[in-house]
This record gives sequence, C-alpha cells and structure tokens, in this order.
Amino acid sequence: MKERNFKINLLLGVIGLFTFITFYLLGYPKLKIEMNQTENKFVQTVPKTEISFSIIKTGEAKTSEAFVFEGGNVFNVHTISHSAILIKHPSGMMLFDTGLGKKIDEQFKEFPWFLKLLLSYEIESNAVDKLIANGISPDQIKTIFISHLHWDHASAIKDFPKAEIVTLKEELSETSILKGYLPSQFDGKAVKWNYITLNPIQYESYSESKDWFGDGSIVLVNMKGHSAGSLGLFLNLKDGRRYFFTGDVTWDLRGFQSLSHK
Repeated sequence: MKERNFKINLLLGVIGLFTFITFYLLGYPKLKIEMNQTENKFVQTVPKTEISFSIIKTGEAKTSEAFVFEGGNVFNVHTISHSAILIKHPSGMMLFDTGLGKKIDEQFKEFPWFLKLLLSYEIESNAVDKLIANGISPDQIKTIFISHLHWDHASAIKDFPKAEIVTLKEELSETSILKGYLPSQFDGKAVKWNYITLNPIQYESYSESKDWFGDGSIVLVNMKGHSAGSLGLFLNLKDGRRYFFTGDVTWDLRGFQSLSHK
C-alpha cells in the first residue's frame, strides 16, 4: 500500500513539475526585454511612387495564444495565417514570402513525427493558383523577397522558377530540418538566388537597410534573431500609410505593443 501511494505521489509530482515548467515557458513570469536606447536618427520621407499590395492567404494553423506572445492566454485559440504578400510597383510585381506551395503535403512528410504534431496546418490554396485565378501569370513575378527560409515561408519557391530569390546569404548557413527548414524547398541549381548586402544606413531603429528601388517605397532591414538571416520589409505608400512585414519575429501585433517574447 505504501509503495502504491509512493508511486501515485511521484506521478503527481512529475505532472505538477511538467505543468509548472510548461506554464513558465509559455511566459509566466514575463522575461525582461532590454531596449536599445540609442538615438533614432532616421527621418521618414513619403515616396512619390505609387505602389500597392495584397495578402495572399495560402493556409493557416491554430495554436494556443500563449505560444504566440509571452503572457498570452493558454486557453485562447489563436489562428496564424500562412501568407504571401503580392507587391505591385511600377517596375513590376514581386512577392514577400511564398506561403504554402503546391507540394506542401509532400514536403511536410520530411519532418519527424513530433514536428508534424507541432507544425500541423490547414491548406487553403497555393499562391500560384490564387494569382492565376486573379488573372496574373506566375511568370510575372520576377522577384521574391524571403523573410527567412522556414518551411511555411519558402514552400512555393520552386513554384516560381523565373523569379530571383532575395535573401541574406547567412540565412543558408544552417538549414536543419529540426530547426524548421525543409531543404528540398530551395535546394538544387534551379533556384535563382540573389544574396544581398544591406547598407550601414539606419532605417527606423534598424542599423542596416536597403532601399530596393531607391524611391523609398520598399525598404529591407536586418531582423536576424529568429533565424540567421531574417529580413523585414517596409512598404511605404504614396498616401503616407506604412506597413511593416516581419516574418516570424512576432506572430501578433501585441508582440510589438507589449515588447514580449514568443
């Protein structure tokens, strides 16, 4: 009887410890974020170029809000969209990320079983089919900016064989499956890489940037941290509106507003 009670207490202790660790890792207590207090010397100018963009939703995933930003409610279900951003500029059309591609189901099989459980998704429609449905040939996409090469951002790279893939070379320094990469999405000689170097020019609070067309409409910044070569992209519209696409640096606006970790 004593041995049975000991085993039950031991099991309850293990469950309690696991629960405590899980809640701690989900953001309780919140971890302090050190802010860089250096003076922001950036001055924003409104571009004269007329540009527009559309969000192409290719799929989604549902998870606990607590996984999305630190301090989120464990019991609230949060939907994350897997998307590509179609940008229309007078010089042509381009994408920021690709979302889930035509072969995502085949590609996803490469993950070990435990990652399949963590990274499950629901497909809606790939970017190529959505572009065609709206009268746009995928061959019209000449440039794809990649925030980073994780599976849900790079899945459709090979669906656009005529596009150059813009990234930092550091992003390919370690592309392990266990870290969320599926090399089959971007390996081989068919991919047209354009490894860019950012300029030591401050943009907002970022120390490196690249004004893609030199007109202030599309600006890339270095956001390494989530991955070795993560890129962020600012879109500045002629009417003064501004949009900032951050890849996976945060999955929710509250991640910026509350300065919280994921």
